[in-house]
Amino acid sequence: SIIKRNIKKRKELEDEASTRSIKLAEETQKRENLEKAYEINMNFLAVVLDTIPIPVVAKDIKKSKYLFVNKSFKDYVKKNPHDIIGKTTYKVWNNETAKVFEQLDREVVDKKTTIIRESDFSLPSGERIFGMITKSPFFDRDGDMVGIISTFLDLTDRKKLELELSRLASVIEQTSEHVIITDMSGNILYVNPAFTKVTGYKKDEIIGKNPRILKSGKHSKEFYEEFWNTIMDGQVWKGEFINKRKDGQEYYDQTIAFPIKNKDGDIINFAAIKRDVTESKIREKRFAQMQKMETIGRLVGGIAHDFNNLLTVILGYSDFIVNATGESEPIYKYASKIKGTGEKARDLTSKLLAFGRRQIYKPEVMDINKQISEFLDMTKRIIPENIETNMVLSPGPLYIYADPVQIEQIIMNFFVNARDALIEKEKKLNNSFKKKITIETSNIYLDSSYTELHPGSKTGEFVLISITDNGIGMNKEITDKIFEPFFTTKEEGHGTGMGLATVYGILKQNNANIYVYSEPLQGTTFKVYWPIAKNKRKNTRKTMEVQKVLKGKETIFIVEDNDGVREFMKTSLGSLGYKIYDAKNGKEALDIILHKNIKFQLLITDVIMPKMNGEELVEKLKEFLPDVNILFTSGYTYNHIVHSNILKEGVDFLHKPFSGIELAQKVRSIIDNASL
Repeated sequence: SIIKRNIKKRKELEDEASTRSIKLAEETQKRENLEKAYEINMNFLAVVLDTIPIPVVAKDIKKSKYLFVNKSFKDYVKKNPHDIIGKTTYKVWNNETAKVFEQLDREVVDKKTTIIRESDFSLPSGERIFGMITKSPFFDRDGDMVGIISTFLDLTDRKKLELELSRLASVIEQTSEHVIITDMSGNILYVNPAFTKVTGYKKDEIIGKNPRILKSGKHSKEFYEEFWNTIMDGQVWKGEFINKRKDGQEYYDQTIAFPIKNKDGDIINFAAIKRDVTESKIREKRFAQMQKMETIGRLVGGIAHDFNNLLTVILGYSDFIVNATGESEPIYKYASKIKGTGEKARDLTSKLLAFGRRQIYKPEVMDINKQISEFLDMTKRIIPENIETNMVLSPGPLYIYADPVQIEQIIMNFFVNARDALIEKEKKLNNSFKKKITIETSNIYLDSSYTELHPGSKTGEFVLISITDNGIGMNKEITDKIFEPFFTTKEEGHGTGMGLATVYGILKQNNANIYVYSEPLQGTTFKVYWPIAKNKRKNTRKTMEVQKVLKGKETIFIVEDNDGVREFMKTSLGSLGYKIYDAKNGKEALDIILHKNIKFQLLITDVIMPKMNGEELVEKLKEFLPDVNILFTSGYTYNHIVHSNILKEGVDFLHKPFSGIELAQKVRSIIDNASL
């Protein structure tokens, strides 16, 4: 039985050994399979990581050495794996870059979380790149952090593009050309600051609107159809618009409009680059007007000269018949009619000759103040007693070289026109008012700032003769034509249209110049600039020019509705060191001052402006800035402004046109006196 038990025990042991052997073999096979699977997975992972187009690296955190790098990383640093694996950051990168990476690694270790940073750094080759760095911790089975996985997304090209776009945007934002971008329906998506400055619309007022908001009504339906058809067809349109600002004023802009296309060539937006050419248009019109007047003058003068020859025969023979016949004879009556009509024609021809500068004249050196004083008595015959006439003549004589008869013609024409303008205003208002005509004289020096805006004028020293009334006034369309022969605003039979044409001809004959300033229902000022007589010339230019530059650091706010005048004032004072703010009218100025809380030492404002005039602006301004210094400007003279009760007497005033030197002198004087 003992033997049987031993045999049985041995059998059990053999079976157990066999079972264990089988299990060991199975375990060994499993381990081999796992190792093969791990190797396959690792190889697969390596292949996957190598196919990823962004650098991927793994580092341990104890020795800060590289454990793994993918192909993209090796391509970036241009190094072999044995030069990277097992190496520290400082062995692979330069000190500056390594320091950045080590700092990021420490942040991951401290926070035990993923961090994402955008940074630029240098490759071992020295090339500078920019991108997004992502660093994540990885842990062992026990949850202990053992390493860091890092990836890098190269954004260098995007950064360059962003920089280029930023530069382009900066250029567009700062350019003086106004830029507008719309969607396919023409709705505005973007405008630059120059656009808002020119049009008067703020960005939030214009975005989403259609450009038709700027329409002036001066273009036909066909004009706009041709514009849209061109850009919709993918072509560039070049032309000129007459548009309207927010305040209703018209302006001209030269436009280049074009479609914006995507990479497939499809139109996705429209854009336009515009330039405000209003001032150059005004100068062109003035120059064209001057040329037209020159041409008309030569034509009219030539015709009048030839017509005078015919009149000589007509008047000669009609006079012969009148003298040769008795008053009782029928032919006497007819000849007298012919003679009378011929004499009227001779007078008209004389005016045409004056306009054409062919009138015979006898100039002499005269004191214009004395001439005006003597002439004013004659005006009593043509000016009703209910019209007040004033003389404001400069102290001392002002000498010019002129024909006394022509001077009388000029002044008489101005007084007659002023009288008629006052009477017409009274009829229109159906109400009596205090009617005034003021004639003034002064010595003035015209500089390039005046001649640039007035083609045909010259720089130099002149005697200024101003005639102002507070009558019906005129709009711009009329002032552009008033010197043309036979143009008149008077009723038929009440004017030939030759009065101011004669004045124009006389002035050009004497190298003089004329400027007209007028506003409907506000009155009119004619300013004649007559060259000072050289042999009686005083050294007055020294009093007009500044012996030293009148610089300043103060802040000045300019309010002027004429773009050309406003820009001239900004440029003149800005070049002297003053800080300048500006607005187109009183309402806009008040909004800027209140919302931006601007502090300034002097306000320069035009008297007559749309929406809110200068006096109204000052009244509102003094409610919260009672001590602010004010300088009023106007095309009307000081005496007209004060006598018409538009401004109070004693205010600081500068009448247009003025030179940059005159403006600087006046500004410096006001500021200096205020500080005393």
